[in-house]
Amino acid sequence: MPRTNFPDHPESTLDAAATAWVGAGRSCLVRAARGELVGEPFELAAFLVRWNLRGIGVHDEAIDQAIAFAEAAMAAPGDRKASPRADA
Repeated sequence: MPRTNFPDHPESTLDAAATAWVGAGRSCLVRAARGELVGEPFELAAFLVRWNLRGIGVHDEAIDQAIAFAEAAMAAPGDRKASPRADA
């Protein structure tokens, strides 16, 4: 996790934070692939984004804006949801 992205995060726990971030994402991905997590992919992704960003102190307003931006980008013409391989 680059220091430039989270300058207020304590240097002493930067590696632990990065490990937890990656571990949470990987665990959610594996469990979703196994059918052990119920929910639409975007909903699961939004939950994971909220969980991780709150964990490093990002305010809810900024998280909401980031998720809204991602949702708008996914709804744009030519997005993956509309592509033939979206369910692949």
